[in-house]
Amino acid sequence: MKLTKKQDRDILTIVLEGSLDQDCSALGKKLENFLDENINVLELDMENVSYISSAGLVAIISAHKKALKLTKKVLVVNPSNRVREVFDVVKLSRLFGL
Repeated sequence: MKLTKKQDRDILTIVLEGSLDQDCSALGKKLENFLDENINVLELDMENVSYISSAGLVAIISAHKKALKLTKKVLVVNPSNRVREVFDVVKLSRLFGL
């Protein structure tokens, strides 16, 4: 998994690439740490994510829970077809703005 960071005012976009699987155990902590920055929205650009496992979902959900406590948002943008399908199946699409 590769992660690239871009900021535009109060929106921090994290471009994710590759597979979000059990090897992404540090991703949740990184996303939570990004929420401590001076932002209101954390966007996860998942256009180039080829696979997402339950571990990847847990990382994103953990960041969402922290965002709620901080009155911030976590959004998923540009999901690949495979990622979109997973979010639809587990009924998380609306939660993340899809």
